[in-house]
Amino acid sequence: MDARERGNDKFRSGSFLEAARLYTLALASENPDRLTTCAILSNRAAALLQLGRWGEARDDARRVLAWTQRTAKRSTGW
Repeated sequence: MDARERGNDKFRSGSFLEAARLYTLALASENPDRLTTCAILSNRAAALLQLGRWGEARDDARRVLAWTQRTAKRSTGW
C-alpha cells in the first residue's frame, strides 16, 4: 500500500495528523502526475482543515486551483 492509500485510511479513521504526514510523504516520494498531485493536495487540505491548520489548508487548495485553472485554459484555448 502506498503512502497516499495509507493516508486515506488514516483520514477515514480520524487520524488527521498522520494522514497529513502521509500525504506529504506521497507528494515527496511517489513522483505523482499532475492529476494525482492535485488529489493528494486536496486530501491533505481536508486533513489540515480537520486539524484547524487553516493557512496550510488554504495554501494547498490554492495550488490545486492554480494547476486546474492552467490545465483548463490549455485544454480550452482560453
